[in-house]
Amino acid sequence: MNNDILARQYFSVPSTILLAQDRCNFDIYLKINEDFVLFAAKQMPLDNEHVKRIQSGQIASIYIKKSEEGEYRQHLSENLSKLTANEDLIREDKARLMYDSAKTAMIKLFDNPDTPESITGVKYVSDSIIDTILSDDKAFASLVKMSSYDYYTYTHSVNVVVYSLGLGRRLGLSGQDLKNLGYGAALHDIGK
Repeated sequence: MNNDILARQYFSVPSTILLAQDRCNFDIYLKINEDFVLFAAKQMPLDNEHVKRIQSGQIASIYIKKSEEGEYRQHLSENLSKLTANEDLIREDKARLMYDSAKTAMIKLFDNPDTPESITGVKYVSDSIIDTILSDDKAFASLVKMSSYDYYTYTHSVNVVVYSLGLGRRLGLSGQDLKNLGYGAALHDIGK
């Protein structure tokens, strides 16, 4: 198979999203030369050896088949608070994971605006963004760099959340006021 075609079947994510004892619902691959090699099969718990290889810096990125992107996004949303609290994860990777999670939550919300799960997902991601911004002064800048310039309503909503929270932080709003601002910013286009 053509290497270019093969490469388009996978997407990369920071290897530091993997935590010991995680069981992922997707296969994890490494890119060795131009080939994608299975590193950990789905539902296989990651052992200490896997994690040591990742933490040693030997593995910077892992790859996931695009056909399993939904499973990856589900894993990300279920583990976002653990991932953003992980001190081994650099700021830019945390921002990317939060932004991706926020996009996923917004897509679910726009697809199913009447379900409590959709609103809970948005609140959860918004809370993670707020906690990160409050604990790291430079996190906002990393999130802004992730801002997407495509014109989908859901990415627009994520961008509004990020900028609103940055502005609210700058104005000195309390944690609860920031949460309320984040929820409102996320929901501002619902019903259009």
